[in-house]
Amino acid sequence: MLNIAFVDDDIEFLHLFKTMIMEEFKKINISVKIEVFNDGKQLLKAHKFKLYDVIFLDICMPKMDGFEIAEQIRSLSAYTYIIFITANEDMVYDSFDFQPFHFIKKGAEDFVRKRLSSILLKFSRHFKQNNKLVLRLSQYDQKVVFYKDIYYIQSGKNYIYYHHTNSEIYKVRGKLSDIVSDMREYDFIKIHSRIMVNMRYISKIDFTNEIVYTTFNKTLYMSKANKEAVNKDYLTYMRFKK
Repeated sequence: MLNIAFVDDDIEFLHLFKTMIMEEFKKINISVKIEVFNDGKQLLKAHKFKLYDVIFLDICMPKMDGFEIAEQIRSLSAYTYIIFITANEDMVYDSFDFQPFHFIKKGAEDFVRKRLSSILLKFSRHFKQNNKLVLRLSQYDQKVVFYKDIYYIQSGKNYIYYHHTNSEIYKVRGKLSDIVSDMREYDFIKIHSRIMVNMRYISKIDFTNEIVYTTFNKTLYMSKANKEAVNKDYLTYMRFKK
C-alpha cells in the first residue's frame, strides 16, 4: 500500500482532489492510504515520522509555499515522488531543482481529473519498475536489483543472464520461458526466443531489418516470429508513456 499526502490551503479543493486521487489509483489497481493537510508545516511534521511515497503539493500557499516544503521533503527523502499542483504554469520551470515527477494545472474538475489520470498511468509504469528483483546466483548467494536497472535479459545453456545498467551481468540457472510472464508485468518485451528487453531502454526498432537499438548502444536482433507481438506491445507502451 502506498502512503500518499496532499497539501493545499484551499479546503474545498483539498477534499475534492482527495476523492479524485482515491478513485484514479483504484482504476490502476494500486492500494493507497491518503492523508490531507492544509498547512505545509503539518505535512513536514508528519513526513518526519512516516515518509510518504507520493506527495501532491500545491505551490502557491501562505506561510510556506510549495517550493519551501519541497526543499525540506528532499532533505528528508530523496525517493519521495513529488507532484506539484498550481494554477500558474509559469512557476513550473522554477520547480525543477526539486525533481518533481509531474505537474497538474488547476482548472475545471473534468480537466484536472483527466490530467491526474494520465499522470497516474505514467506513475504506475514508473513505480512498478522500482520494485526489487531477487536473483539467486547460487545456493548461498543472491543479488537484489531493481527491475528498472536491468536493461535486457538473455538465456543460453540452462542459464539466464541479466544485463545490468552498471555493466554487470548476473547469471542465474533457469530458462527464459520460466520468467517471460512475470517480466512482461514489468515492461519487458520478448524479441527473440532467448532475449527480453526492458522497453524503457529501447531507442529505436527497425522492423524491416529486425533490429532493436538500445540506449546503451547495444544492438539486439529480433526474430520474425516475435515481430507482430513486439510491434503491438511496444506501441501500447509508448502510447501510455507519452
